[in-house]
Amino acid sequence: MRDQVDTEIDVGQSSLLKIQAAVTKWEGIEDEAGKPAPLEEKYIDLLPAWLRDDLVDRITSLSSLEEEELGE
Repeated sequence: MRDQVDTEIDVGQSSLLKIQAAVTKWEGIEDEAGKPAPLEEKYIDLLPAWLRDDLVDRITSLSSLEEEELGE
């Protein structure tokens, strides 16, 4: 009998992980007290959806290998 592998992907979690891995600092994002917000999930979740999507698209395109880099 073959083992089964769960391949279900949580797109929201995947996007969050990409942003956390790629963004090392940000400016202009403040916490409830008006202080610079740390780069944490709860503040990333407050970003507008269009901005999160754009960030993920840019991160993906910057981290993708081109055909010549793949050796094809």
